[in-house]
Amino acid sequence: MNIVYDYKQLANLLGILYRFTGVWCNIVDTEGNPTFFSGPRSDFCELINSYPEWHEKCSKCDASAVSVVKESKGSYTYRCYAGIYETIVPIIENGDVVAHVFFGQLLDDSSISDQWEITQKAVQDFPKIDELNAFFRLKRFSMDDINSLNKLVEACTSYILLQQMIKTVSFSEVQKIDLYINTNYMRNITLDTMSRELGICKTKLCKLASSIGPGETINHLITQKRLQQAKIILKNSEKAISEIAEAVGFNDYNYFSRIFKKYYGISPRDYRKQKP
Repeated sequence: MNIVYDYKQLANLLGILYRFTGVWCNIVDTEGNPTFFSGPRSDFCELINSYPEWHEKCSKCDASAVSVVKESKGSYTYRCYAGIYETIVPIIENGDVVAHVFFGQLLDDSSISDQWEITQKAVQDFPKIDELNAFFRLKRFSMDDINSLNKLVEACTSYILLQQMIKTVSFSEVQKIDLYINTNYMRNITLDTMSRELGICKTKLCKLASSIGPGETINHLITQKRLQQAKIILKNSEKAISEIAEAVGFNDYNYFSRIFKKYYGISPRDYRKQKP
């Protein structure tokens, strides 16, 4: 599944939510990986996550919650391992969960000392437990208000889909190759690399390349993209030609000059001198 995010619109919407509620929220993909944050995490969670082993605990807790939502396809409010309330609301398109909105880092309005006792037991091995007084600055909501926030975020997920802030797109395998080359041409990519990262066997990659044009190859498609980018930079910058060669994926300046002249019948230096 290929997901496209409209980050500008999402920033505006989640920013409004954050300004009016003061509640941190973020958008995560179908595997639970964060893709967008509305604002800073609470000081408590920021401190906990500053330690790799504790960050790992948070990640596992979030992943477990995402699994629950994947199965139920409904909102889920829970206490994380540290005793803090979080809620996940799925974003569902055509019956499939395409992303999730997390919000929370909250306490309820019951006894703060009782809630701290729960958290203290969970984090008793934390290296700087004396600095966790940030717990007492966490926002507190009644469970009714947390449920109301849940309904508000559910309405926002419908708006997100309506405005196409998040949408799924389908790519053919040829389009995947084109997109991959367009975004990775500056790397040292090979047929093996592409096969592994695209999940398409090498034999099929070669057949797909030949379907683009007679005798076409993956290496030629990569070289063609690199040279096209080199032409653009040559005409629009004062960078040294050796720097340009490296920037577009050629590690050998002399090879770059030879292949450029082979393709275009002119050296990179003379091409730059031509009038626009």
